Amino acid sequence: MKLFSKKKEEAKPELPPLKFPEFPKEQKVPRYEPGISPTEATSIKQAVSPKLEMPIRKPMARRPISPAPMERPAYAAPAREKPMREEPEEVQKRGQTLFVQIDRYKEAAAKMEHIKEKITEAERILEKLDEMKSKEDEELTKWHHDLETIKSKILSVDKSLFEG
Repeated sequence: MKLFSKKKEEAKPELPPLKFPEFPKEQKVPRYEPGISPTEATSIKQAVSPKLEMPIRKPMARRPISPAPMERPAYAAPAREKPMREEPEEVQKRGQTLFVQIDRYKEAAAKMEHIKEKITEAERILEKLDEMKSKEDEELTKWHHDLETIKSKILSVDKSLFEG
């Protein structure tokens, strides 16, 4: 039984030769003719486009990096050399009014709310840790008590065996 066999080549019919259409010889291509002069175009561009100037960035003063980072504990915040803004008490001492932008106030209020949430979460974690520690202490005292009873029983068995 033969599964694969060569197919017989079929004769393909030949196609007629291709005939391309002829283009008309005299065809005018439309041209663009501007309605305004180049000087008018430049004056319109200058009037419409805003004059953008590149802002100049002022270099920030850099603080020297402390050579001994091990002196300060990892949890301590870095000390500031001088306050970035005037404190409200200083402003009120001079008799000036303190204005705060609404978006900054909302941002500060949101951050304070976030801090409060983190504090309550930390308190819950500390309560769980205290509970775990008390359970651990109870288990340890129970083990100490069990160990003492085992020692006393072994001592009593030892005395009864070797004294008699």
